[in-house]
Amino acid sequence: MIYPLAVVCPTCRVGEQHLCRTPTQAVRRLAHPRRFAAAAAADIVSALAPRVPPTQRWLLAQELVTAPDHTVPPAERATGPHPDLDAARAELDTAARTLEQLRGTAASAHWGVNTPGLVRDLDRALHTTRGLVEVLTDAARDQRIRRRLNMGATSAEIAHALLVLRAERVDAAVEATAAPAPPTGAPVWKVGYRSDGRFRLRSPLPEDGTSRQVGTAHGFAPTPAAAARAAAQFAGPGQRVVLDPPHVHAPRPLVESTGRTLIDHTVVKDLLEGDEPVHTAFLAACTALRHQLAGVRDLAGWWAERTETLQASHPQCRLPLGPPAPPPAHRDHADTTVEATAWVPAHLIVATDHPVWGRLDHKPEVPLDVLRALADTADVAEFTEDLFTSGDPVQLERITGWAGPVYAVAGDGNHRAHLLRAAGLPWAAAHLTHTTPPPVVDLNGLVKEDENLDGRGEEGRAPSERARHRMHLICGLIDRGVIDAWWDEDRPDLLWCRRLPAPWLLRSAEHATAANAVYEAAYPGALARLGIPDGVGTDAAAWRSWLTTPDSARRLRSVSAPGR
Repeated sequence: MIYPLAVVCPTCRVGEQHLCRTPTQAVRRLAHPRRFAAAAAADIVSALAPRVPPTQRWLLAQELVTAPDHTVPPAERATGPHPDLDAARAELDTAARTLEQLRGTAASAHWGVNTPGLVRDLDRALHTTRGLVEVLTDAARDQRIRRRLNMGATSAEIAHALLVLRAERVDAAVEATAAPAPPTGAPVWKVGYRSDGRFRLRSPLPEDGTSRQVGTAHGFAPTPAAAARAAAQFAGPGQRVVLDPPHVHAPRPLVESTGRTLIDHTVVKDLLEGDEPVHTAFLAACTALRHQLAGVRDLAGWWAERTETLQASHPQCRLPLGPPAPPPAHRDHADTTVEATAWVPAHLIVATDHPVWGRLDHKPEVPLDVLRALADTADVAEFTEDLFTSGDPVQLERITGWAGPVYAVAGDGNHRAHLLRAAGLPWAAAHLTHTTPPPVVDLNGLVKEDENLDGRGEEGRAPSERARHRMHLICGLIDRGVIDAWWDEDRPDLLWCRRLPAPWLLRSAEHATAANAVYEAAYPGALARLGIPDGVGTDAAAWRSWLTTPDSARRLRSVSAPGR
């Protein structure tokens, strides 16, 4: 059976595997009736195809590919000053399907003649045509592009206009959700944005004149405004971010990510050079631990006791802490990220791939071997360098919260994170990755992301029920002033966030309170600072009750953006 999503919709023209859209571009719950009919027709043709004589199948296939499309009115020749992007896309889509059929026939060589040159030519033509279809498909979604183009526009001009429009859309979302300016005198972070989308982030010097804890920091963003927003999210509340040099406000195309690494992992070694105060403090802590280990006769027993104590007092968060993915219409925010090297307070590492402290599924003997090496070393500086630079560095995901960041191991560093936490060593020299939360969150996408998470507290519920319940919780967060956000007037499943203290607050009650408990342990008093009563933020039932009030129900029916 061919499902409706496996065919292009004849009504709204969305591609395969894409949900149907309304005239206002909202997502439909059900496919259009014509799409169901098209899928049924494809089923019938597929079922009857074996009964068609082989010599006639090519003629039938050719007729199916090249026959006029009667599902929509025939496109009229554009006579105005602007091109008809929809008609061009439809014609080129038909051409691409024809070329694909011809390419398959030429490559099969079932007549005994090999035609490699023809196959290569058809491959090039097919690649070019598909590229044009992709550009026109994106362009046709917004008629503002059509008004910016003249008749006879080339594919390069269309692609450039599309990139400019996408940049404007990114900047509009950034502007709509911009937080109030920090007070005068706030620490200043400087952002040097380049034309390839990469930027360097320079942290301020501490007021006491000591060195920076953040070493090298680079990022990627599709526009300068998105870079400034990413830097502000990385810096945290109460910090000021400026573009240096200042951004010239002029139409410019969006920069697409190349996926390249922003910082070489080897620069973590730079954190260990010189007499940096944090480095010196870590060496002193290693020396103290070395003296303590000298009096330990049963190292395995000592390690087991330390890990059990840590697990009892500060268990890890077993659910994701990071931000949700942006909705498809705002996908250009997905690649905005910051990478940095920094000395990280070890007690802020709250999640690893092995969620029970001391219980390592792979090479569990490694922490004990490292402790023995520390006990036997005569040079703690050399030990520290081996700990953090031998092999890949500790790789952490940085998640910004309202009281400060927390960290989760995101690659190498699981054994070292367990070691540092259980042994009481205060710092970790690490490579950080910070994914900036998008300014817009798709409620249905958020619920979809949580589907396969054990312990989220929503098991067995239908997606629509989970979405409705989640909307009530989020409305409660808005009513209580925990977050500053509003629902989109045209797309009530989209949430615009001006102030989101932590991304996990948008998750289910069980998920949010589990993360809150870990965060409160890392930053005592943090929940009270956010206005959350004692005993509410860490208990799922109390959290649900606190947020789902009559005021929230009224807000659910009518929430608009302040000042819009």
